[in-house]
Amino acid sequence: MKKKATGRMGNHSIEGSISAILMMLLLVTVAVQVIGRSAGGFGPVWTEELSRWLWIWMSFVGLAEVERQRGNLRMDAFQALFPASVSRGINLLIDIAFCLVLVHLIQIGISMVVRTANYSSVALPIPTAWLYAAFPVGGALTFVRVVMRVIGEFAELRSSFARNSAGDEK
Repeated sequence: MKKKATGRMGNHSIEGSISAILMMLLLVTVAVQVIGRSAGGFGPVWTEELSRWLWIWMSFVGLAEVERQRGNLRMDAFQALFPASVSRGINLLIDIAFCLVLVHLIQIGISMVVRTANYSSVALPIPTAWLYAAFPVGGALTFVRVVMRVIGEFAELRSSFARNSAGDEK
């Protein structure tokens, strides 16, 4: 029997695991910065910039995990006024609109990466394009998660309509 590939590691997705690792690296970097400033008055210069980069990457990659868990903020007062099938249809339309917005924002992110490819970071020997790459990468991961959810919502909506129409025929 084959195991189905789910893109998950334990109870978390790959994106969630990467975000957790980035958070641990962020904590270590900030600890080095605090200890360096406490001990000698001057911490390593690179820690401030690296912590900012880790924070940005953690946020954008973590967004995909939030979308997978449907942990984002949603206003559902309007949808609560409708039956479940209509509410599911509204959720489907919202997610499709979100996918379209993500595609546009990913394009903007890619243009920022290209534009900053030749610029170097202030304190780190890394091109700033790596910082701006967080959005297209995180946006693409989020896009995949939302598309997976849209496919599931569409299948659920279709089966709901099939059940309703089968009930009408009886």
